[in-house]
Amino acid sequence: MDNLAEKIVEQDLSPVDLKLVAEQLGAGELLRKARDKAGLTQTYIARRLNMAESAIAHIEAENFSALPSATFVKGYLKNYAQCVGVKSEEVLAAYQRYLDAQQETPKLRKRERIKAATSDPVMRLLGILSVLLFVLTSVYFWNEQQAEELMPATEQVAVVEAGTVSGKTHIEAVDLSVSSESAKATAPEATLLVQFIDSSWLEVRDADDKILFNGVKLAGEEVNLTSQSFFDVAIGNAAAVKLSYNSAPVDLSSAARSGDITNIELGLRQP
Repeated sequence: MDNLAEKIVEQDLSPVDLKLVAEQLGAGELLRKARDKAGLTQTYIARRLNMAESAIAHIEAENFSALPSATFVKGYLKNYAQCVGVKSEEVLAAYQRYLDAQQETPKLRKRERIKAATSDPVMRLLGILSVLLFVLTSVYFWNEQQAEELMPATEQVAVVEAGTVSGKTHIEAVDLSVSSESAKATAPEATLLVQFIDSSWLEVRDADDKILFNGVKLAGEEVNLTSQSFFDVAIGNAAAVKLSYNSAPVDLSSAARSGDITNIELGLRQP
């Protein structure tokens, strides 16, 4: 099928002049106007980009919080812009203004709350009491820490009864100084296999929110990952993939029918 930009030219339709409206309209509105100008539907765009139609609706409604991540959204905005024959730079610039506004709004609200609190006598009194409580708590824990540092090294070892064999009791010492990080490091690794029946976007994070994979795979490809027993998975087209966690298949039938972005957590987060 011809590129959508070529379709616009064949119909003698010019793309939306983004330079004139970039400062007034958001990224989703710019794309919607370009799509309407070309006489195309959300369903058509979704099929061309191999996306859920609900994701197209979220983009045009500026409901970006319903999509997985800013990196994912930028990729879709760029592809959408190319499909309807507009400059992706203008669309991405509008989306960046949206991100900047989202970051600025909480700061303004925080400043307003601080200003209101400092002007209220009751709130000022509560603030002083909070500072005093913080100081007293800090002194208490500092004293506790000093006391622990003065304890003999032998008190850092707990003695545990292991069992009785042939009338003799065997005692086993356990070092309490072993950190939780060491325990976490010995946790068994889990495996995740993603097989692609059709093209789809995929993002996988571990328990520390580290991205293990982010991208688009085509039909016949697969992704094989390992982690410490936990995976946070986001799928753009659940009907196009098969998941296996520790060699066991994961049922995505309900997600595949929903036609929306699928988020699923596999395994347990380590403490």
